[in-house]
Amino acid sequence: MTRPDGSSRHEHEIEETQAMDEEVAINATVALQGPPKVGSARSLAGVMDGRPVAGKTGTSESFRSAWFVGFTPQLVTAVGMFQPGEDGSEETLTPFGGAQNMTGGTFPTDIWGDIMAPSLEGQEMLDFPERVRLDNETRERSYVPPPPPPPTTGRLSRRRSPARSPPRRKSRARSPPRRKSRARSHPRRSRARSRLRSRARSLLRSRRRRRRRARTALAPAVTSATTPETGPRRPDPEPTDRPVTSPDRDA
Repeated sequence: MTRPDGSSRHEHEIEETQAMDEEVAINATVALQGPPKVGSARSLAGVMDGRPVAGKTGTSESFRSAWFVGFTPQLVTAVGMFQPGEDGSEETLTPFGGAQNMTGGTFPTDIWGDIMAPSLEGQEMLDFPERVRLDNETRERSYVPPPPPPPTTGRLSRRRSPARSPPRRKSRARSPPRRKSRARSHPRRSRARSRLRSRARSLLRSRRRRRRRARTALAPAVTSATTPETGPRRPDPEPTDRPVTSPDRDA
């Protein structure tokens, strides 16, 4: 802290402790450059005039708070929005300015840009360091993607894979016919049907025998009543008491 005349009024003394390795911080900074470029804070691309920025937006549950913490190689700034209730508890942020929900990518990001752009005006535009490979980083991946399927032509793509089950029609053809399965599952019905068939045949035979006997009995009567040469015979004359004389004797 300095006075208007430039003299020092207070100088804070701290004991510095390194929280992480420098190489880990560099790689984390490389990852944090994504939100300002193509992520939720991409509106800063036009505000910062191409200056490299790293940061991350944040929104709490039920939109009770919204954050954006960002930095450049020279300066870091954090913007947070809250809405306390009458009892001091956090309430859901009331939307304003055309925003439906108050998130870290809305007004916190805009406020951050309005603060950082004039604060860095006239300063040198510095770049972040490039990504480095760590000593404990292995080249092998924990997830190995499966190999791509072999190329197939249009004709082979229509065929089914040999690993699939056979068609349903073939499995039906192997099963026994429906009539045989019914006869095996119902032996009593098949025996009853055979008995009915044999009874019907015996009745038909007995009818044919009766018809033959009736025709045989009627045949002599019809033959005696008619002859093919003379036609129907005349009935015999009734017997009389008169003596029969021959014509020779009467002559």
